Amino acid sequence: MAKAHFLEGIDPSTPLAAGRWGAATATAGVTMRRLGGLSIASIVSAKGAAPAVIAAIEAAHGLAIVDRPEVCAGTGLCCVGTGPGKWLAVAPRDDGEAFADGLAAAVGAAASVNDQSDGFVIFELAGARIRAALAKCLSIDLDPPAFVPGSAAATLLALVGVTLWQIDEAPVYHLCVGRSLTEAATRALAAAGAEYGFELTLD
Repeated sequence: MAKAHFLEGIDPSTPLAAGRWGAATATAGVTMRRLGGLSIASIVSAKGAAPAVIAAIEAAHGLAIVDRPEVCAGTGLCCVGTGPGKWLAVAPRDDGEAFADGLAAAVGAAASVNDQSDGFVIFELAGARIRAALAKCLSIDLDPPAFVPGSAAATLLALVGVTLWQIDEAPVYHLCVGRSLTEAATRALAAAGAEYGFELTLD
């Protein structure tokens, strides 16, 4: 079993380089790819205004979001429920401030919207052993039917606050983490996935 000794020789202040780490398997069992070109915003509804926010987003974007830990995705917009009356909004475009302004105009006084594009980073997590690796550093159950495509959770990845949601049955996940904590999250997953072969891609 390969261990994560490679991390011992890398100063904690030095970012983990892209490439293969851990076991030299033919195919990496765990892959972590940073996604670029995204706009990210937080939406927090005013007290009792979650239904108004839901209606406003549907009217403006044709996307029926829900007030629970679930992913709702449409053309050009994905909303992830992170708590009562709270969502993380993601769009495949690189104009975060304009994206947040558009959402703010849509919801009006029903919610506060803040551009988080510079504050968060989103990774795609995949590989045949990704669920096993995540089980080592998450306290939530990722096995179906507890966690399935469309499921989301605001949780901790080895003490780092993250938002995780499942994209498909493979499984493939998206992980949103604060930019200043990306190295801690990357190292945690690298250590967890070392025995399966870990591959990091930084777009």
